[in-house]
Amino acid sequence: ALAVAFDDLCRGAVERARGEDPGRLVRVWWGPKLRLDDFLTTRVLEVVVHGLDTTHALDREPVASEPGLAMVCETLRELLGTDPPKSWSAVELVEKGTGRVALDDDDVADLGPDAASFPLLG
Repeated sequence: ALAVAFDDLCRGAVERARGEDPGRLVRVWWGPKLRLDDFLTTRVLEVVVHGLDTTHALDREPVASEPGLAMVCETLRELLGTDPPKSWSAVELVEKGTGRVALDDDDVADLGPDAASFPLLG
């Protein structure tokens, strides 16, 4: 029953968000007003990143929805200003871009001066 209620709540929130103006300003507790679409991107990022943290803590394979993972990776690419190394999976980009996994020597060599930008999110 709890899972069904949660699913219904999530679907309702998505439907309501789709009906709103994406440029509407939202006041957030941590600082500036954000556009609704940018605010929702931060929420997706939090769910994906902390979901990956949870699966890691439970010693399980990473789980994230493809659309959510794609949104987070696009955000990290925008912060980096270029594409990450082609050898990285989407999950690796999230883990390294958020500082959950340190860059290794190969990563630093592949990134060149862009390595100094990591983590992209603190």
